[in-house]
Amino acid sequence: MSLHNDTVYLRHMLDHAEEALGIAEGKSRETLEGDPLVRYALLHLF
Repeated sequence: MSLHNDTVYLRHMLDHAEEALGIAEGKSRETLEGDPLVRYALLHLF
């Protein structure tokens, strides 16, 4: 894999991690575990 492709791959990983943090921010563990939509979104991003 070229450096460019590695950089793009890592950028996607960082973007997904930031999006997951944004979804989880301010929510309790009970909300994260109890809301299927939130749970599925976070699993997709991971």
